[in-house]
Amino acid sequence: MPPNSRTITAMFFLNKLSADQAHRGITRLGRIIALAGMTWCCLHGATAAKDHSGGKTPVKKSANTVKKTNARATLIAQPTKSCAPIDAWLISTRHLGCTHGGFPVTGPALRYWQRVDNQGPWQPRTFEDFIAASQEIRTTWIMIHGNRMTSQDAVNYGSQVTRSLLPGHRAELPLRTITWSWPSDRVHGLIEDVRSKAARTPSESFYLGWLVNQMPAPTPVCFIGHSFGARIGTGTMHLLAGGALHGYGLAGIDPTRHLSRGIFTAAAIHNNWLLPGAPHGRALDQAESILFVNNSCDPALKRYRFIDRSRPEAIGYCGAMIDAGRRYKVKQIDACNSVGKTHDASIIMRAGSLLSSMRRFLPINWGQPLPISLGTNSSNLPRRQADQAAFAAAQAAAALHNRNARTASLLAVEE
Repeated sequence: MPPNSRTITAMFFLNKLSADQAHRGITRLGRIIALAGMTWCCLHGATAAKDHSGGKTPVKKSANTVKKTNARATLIAQPTKSCAPIDAWLISTRHLGCTHGGFPVTGPALRYWQRVDNQGPWQPRTFEDFIAASQEIRTTWIMIHGNRMTSQDAVNYGSQVTRSLLPGHRAELPLRTITWSWPSDRVHGLIEDVRSKAARTPSESFYLGWLVNQMPAPTPVCFIGHSFGARIGTGTMHLLAGGALHGYGLAGIDPTRHLSRGIFTAAAIHNNWLLPGAPHGRALDQAESILFVNNSCDPALKRYRFIDRSRPEAIGYCGAMIDAGRRYKVKQIDACNSVGKTHDASIIMRAGSLLSSMRRFLPINWGQPLPISLGTNSSNLPRRQADQAAFAAAQAAAALHNRNARTASLLAVEE
């Protein structure tokens, strides 16, 4: 017979261990087992009913729910708007040496490949094929990779840039992409590697500048470059504006050429090179707008000062120095909080916040106002004109001062 409540209470308070306590423990265990069994039966029954109904618990749908479902299915069934195919090109200078322009009539012996809609294998092409295709005016992206990239790495870079930025391009507009592959394979020794690639960039600007100069003048071009690729891009814009590199320029420049845009990430360029009179001082004359995606946490550009004896700072690390008269053309953002301590282009091209900024600078509606942050909207136009007037006045004052100084020195010599 099980013990009554008085017996259990007395046994508990008197702490008399006996078979009664063991019997009480067995009784509690039996209750727990029974409760668990009932729970399992309930769950098993619900699961079986769900499986029998095709994986979903049968619920009676209202008439409104059925109408919404049918409408959604109709929208999905409708064909999407067809996108214009991408005319993708791969152009290489890896087999060419250094140059300072002075190309023959036929131009440099670049190597060309093409594939339609950025799919399928690359097909060898000639310069004549490229010129024939260029007669169709298309928005053109020229993607220039950075240092220590093989031929396959260059192709991968171009593909990633296209995939990342394509959502910012209007589907109905025809697009041409050019992946520029230049000799940037790894060289033994870190300092030797960096300095040799820096010495190569002017030649690449000549090659690329010559190629762009063969394209129809109304072609909208956007240079997209990373690291030393950004230096090649600004050097090309400098040459197309009539500038010179190492005393040499491009012949036959078309003065009516459409202004270009630039998107440069982790730019390995001296931070004062875009000022008037600097090595790339005329690049902004050819630019409609330039976006610099800098990174103050970049471990590679942090050591950029060792690239030459002048111990310069990189645009991609500390930002570009821009004169007041052309400041409205340049936008700079710091990607440190988005990508951290990296110099990797693939990581930058996966940062969603940065991609949204880059897509706003793509050449979609040329001649339209640029993003408000650039200061080109009508409300900021008086300020921009005032900046240009002040800069012109400062230049005139500096020229007058220099002229007076030279005159004074000549008089002093004559006396």
